[in-house]
Amino acid sequence: MGTEFMMGAENKFSFAAFCLLMRELDLNPEHKVKLPVFLDATCSGIQHLAAIIKDCELAKEVNLIPRDHLDVPADIYEALRTPINEEIRKTGRENASYPNLEYVNLSRSDVKHPIMTKTYKVTLYGVNEQLKDKFRIGKSKIFKVSSINSGETIILRKPDIMKIAEIINKSIFIKYKGLNFIYNYFIEMAKLKSKLGLPLVWLTASGLLLTQKYYKSKETKISLTLAGKTKKLVIRDMTTSLDPRKQNNSIIPNVIHSLDASHVANIINNTVDNPNDFPIITIHDCFGTHPNYMNKLEEIVKLEFVALYASESFLNKFHDRNLQSIEDYGLKIKKDKLLGQDYVIYKTRSKLYIPNIPKLGNLNINNVLKSKYIIN
Repeated sequence: MGTEFMMGAENKFSFAAFCLLMRELDLNPEHKVKLPVFLDATCSGIQHLAAIIKDCELAKEVNLIPRDHLDVPADIYEALRTPINEEIRKTGRENASYPNLEYVNLSRSDVKHPIMTKTYKVTLYGVNEQLKDKFRIGKSKIFKVSSINSGETIILRKPDIMKIAEIINKSIFIKYKGLNFIYNYFIEMAKLKSKLGLPLVWLTASGLLLTQKYYKSKETKISLTLAGKTKKLVIRDMTTSLDPRKQNNSIIPNVIHSLDASHVANIINNTVDNPNDFPIITIHDCFGTHPNYMNKLEEIVKLEFVALYASESFLNKFHDRNLQSIEDYGLKIKKDKLLGQDYVIYKTRSKLYIPNIPKLGNLNINNVLKSKYIIN
């Protein structure tokens, strides 16, 4: 009975460790607990983007700041689930090519991964593959999803799943326009620097200078035959030309990961320098410690997050450093007075416009200290 009960756990080893701990506490209430408790951030990628553009509404949706008088955690995945489902069912009603979508009812679990990874620049193809893995029945080519009619399921075709992926992809930016603005800014800056043949550069809050430069590779295919068997190999040689596609696709996840890394480094430094230091385990945006230190860990996580964004604007520093790298290359930046936008002339003598920094909101970053659910 006990074994059968434990085998039903999602993470069997963690649950077994918990059960053993509870047995020890039952035998000895003074037993020292060494099993770590983990606190996980609410979609840390969006938390960082909300702080960068100082978007209050977006910050509330990921528990970065309190939700006014409501003493309950926000859930961005559930908030987006309703409009996503409405758009999917609308498509099924109005588009004869997708009749199966009229009764689709995606769960929070269905939409969570695509939304979470969108902040790390997951492509439309990537979202499509995530959904196929989610809806696939075993190893078959059959895809099923829940229906609005309780207890029923709907069989999906591959085109249906791609359409759902498109809707999820668009819905995120329709509901949260600030994300669209910051996405466009980073991608347009990446495109500009690629056209100029220059890497992207920025300085993290922890003082690390980063340079993003993905180069194109040249492939040479060869075949080797030994003992009647042929083996094909691909040899890749790196060129000196930047790869625009990789530069564009990588800038957002690299910026967010650099900010996450700065946050983690500062948290660790804070505890090491603290006379009452305590053990911490970190996995990206997840922080673990012993139960007695949970409150202290939460306090440090919030303090260091505020420190990341309390002084100079990360976006302004990112912008200025990349413009400086253009001038260091010997190019002049000029102002188009009619459009109010900077530009640079390169090779073809045509104007290459520099993207403007998105308009920032009025988020008071110090309100992060009042948040109960930034990590939970």
